[in-house]
Amino acid sequence: SSFIIHHSSFIIHHSSFIHVFLDSIAHSHVEPMQPFSAGNPVSGIMSPMLLWALCVLLGVAGILAYAWRQGWPKGIGQPNKG
Repeated sequence: SSFIIHHSSFIIHHSSFIHVFLDSIAHSHVEPMQPFSAGNPVSGIMSPMLLWALCVLLGVAGILAYAWRQGWPKGIGQPNKG
């Protein structure tokens, strides 16, 4: 139980920073380093369309990796029983 709480809080904490970083690439008005500095140093390193395409691609890859580990298609990724 405490492992799940600790793991979940770790994921939530890091996901918030990743979200701000990705938003700062896609939206030039975001200032990710506030209150320490103004501006957006990562704005414009790639187009928002490319960022969204990479997110979709990585999301599909994650779904396929999860499905593979669960044995989809049937029998693939499972140990041989012989």
